Formats: sequence, structure tokens, C-alpha cells
Amino acid sequence: MPTLRFRPSTSTVFFSGISKSITNPSTRLYPRSSLSTFTSPSRARREEAKMAPIERVTMFKIPKQEDREKVLEGYRQMKKTAVKDGKPYILTCEAGEAADEPRAQGWNLVNKSTFASKADMDFYDQECQAHAQFKQLVIPVKTDIMTVWYESATRDAML
Repeated sequence: MPTLRFRPSTSTVFFSGISKSITNPSTRLYPRSSLSTFTSPSRARREEAKMAPIERVTMFKIPKQEDREKVLEGYRQMKKTAVKDGKPYILTCEAGEAADEPRAQGWNLVNKSTFASKADMDFYDQECQAHAQFKQLVIPVKTDIMTVWYESATRDAML
């Protein structure tokens, strides 16, 4: 017959905005994942605030120099006009021409954008009017495009 053992487990308790870890001697009969959980909207906002921003890198192959200059101007305009709920939501939007060297493998224009959350990046891809207009500028002049995004694992803690 298996033996049940009591193990202390550390839990965080919130009292009027003050959090404190406590050790609670109890046995968990069920793993946490098997229990239904409810996350309050305020807790969800706190957890999202802990997330690092989303970094998105897009690289283009655009053969003509004059087209690259038009795309860079398009990024400058989009940076000023992209709004969500009437407010700017792109934290940073940087673009420039890649160095002409073998490591670039033909990618000659690069953009790095930073979003506060994955939801903001999804809005950018699916609903942002400024980005939709920008894509109409880029589609006819690019020969290739690659986009990757990540949540930084090495960025200093925010706040």
C-alpha cells in the first residue's frame, strides 16, 4: 500500500496589494493542472505586465534601391499613423538597409518592431489600417519576405 507523505508547498497570498510567500503543510491530492482555475481580469493584467515585450523582426529582399527607399518612407509614415483604440500601440519601429555582405544572403532591408503583447502584434497583423496600407506598398516590390517574433528571455526585468 502506498504511503502518503506530507510535503510543505509554498503559496503566495495577496492581502490588500501586499503579497507574501507562506509555507503551507498540506498534501496535494490532485496535480494543479487537473483542477479548474479562474484568473481574475486584474490578475491576468498583472501576469501580462510581467511578460517581456514581443520583438518582431521582418526581413525583405527588394531589388531596386528606389523601392527600398519607398518602403523605408512607408515605415516612417506607419510609425506615426498606427493606432489601436485611438492611441499609438507600437512601442518601437526601426527599419534600415542591411549591410551588403555575404552573411545577409540577399536580405537587404530589415525592420524590428516591439509590441507590448502578443495581442498587440495580432492586431497589427489582422486589423491595423496603417499596416494594411503599408503592405500594399511592399507587396509589389519585394521578391521575398521573412518574419520571426519572440519574447525576450534576456531582456532586463521591466519596472
